[in-house]
Amino acid sequence: MKTKPSDKSMKFRGLTKKTKRLLSGDENYEVDFKLKSTQIDPEDFVSFANSKNGGTILFGVKEVNVKGLQKGEIVGCEIGDKQKQIILDKALSCSPSIDILILVENLKSKPIFRVEINSGEKKPYSTNSGKYLIRENGRNRALHPVDLLKIFIENETGEFVKRFNTVTQDINTKLQILNKTFLEHLIQTTEKIIKQSEEKLEEVIEKLSGVNSDIDYLSDDINQSLKEIYDSANNAESLSDDAMLLSDENNYLIKDIFSKVQYLENDLMNLDSRMKLLLNHFNIEDPIITKQKLFLKDMFKIDMMQIPNNRYSSIVKKIKKRKYFVDDQIVDKFGKECYNRALKELNEENS
Repeated sequence: MKTKPSDKSMKFRGLTKKTKRLLSGDENYEVDFKLKSTQIDPEDFVSFANSKNGGTILFGVKEVNVKGLQKGEIVGCEIGDKQKQIILDKALSCSPSIDILILVENLKSKPIFRVEINSGEKKPYSTNSGKYLIRENGRNRALHPVDLLKIFIENETGEFVKRFNTVTQDINTKLQILNKTFLEHLIQTTEKIIKQSEEKLEEVIEKLSGVNSDIDYLSDDINQSLKEIYDSANNAESLSDDAMLLSDENNYLIKDIFSKVQYLENDLMNLDSRMKLLLNHFNIEDPIITKQKLFLKDMFKIDMMQIPNNRYSSIVKKIKKRKYFVDDQIVDKFGKECYNRALKELNEENS
């Protein structure tokens, strides 16, 4: 028999397919079992909200061991407004507060709460006492500094990509408007020039066809027609100027495009600054510097192998000449450290 919600408040007379699946497996990264609402701790919400896939907490369920596996057995719990408020208050006490969905299931027998916690959009989450946790292997564990840094970077870069896509889409739209408007005007201008020139040429041909008439009169008429063609050419130049004026009329679009490009540049600089602050806060070396230091160490090592007993200052001069390899500031700041590491590796290899 298919389970259906009994009303709009997400209440079910029986168990949903998801709950049956969660009960049949062991308590893992996506589900936690609680006997009653008073057992909930903000740490549980924080752990799931910080995890990649979020998770579910089932209230009114106890853990049982079946052939070495931890499964869930329904015992039921109170499902009144008071119990629901306890759960909500714990989620709201987190920093930032965590959105949850509370469902009531198994009303026809032993009712339970099913609480859904999505992976949060404002990671990292913490308890009001400052604890950062994540769900791992069926348990809550503290987030290490590297974990926190990873979350911060993912959030920062993710938000930047969203802003970047929005701005670039707007720029592309405005460029299409500019291109379309200018092209349409150019086509109209060209058609107008061609039409006017054709009309003047037809007049000249018509005059020439009456060659038997008075030559002087014809000459004056042709001169007049040629003058009109010349005026038409001047008019074409004026129409061309109108096309340029069209660009002036759309200057606001161009200025808006440039301002958005500038916004992206500033946003990228701010992102870089925030990343550096985070790296300093967690006392973690910039990965780009780490990579350059490793490369610098290898360069020292190669030069020392080629010319044994070569002095540090001599090798540094050679390295700095290869400007396209390592920045001079990296060499000045970390040269000695990389030189000693290279020397140590060589001694270990030769021992």
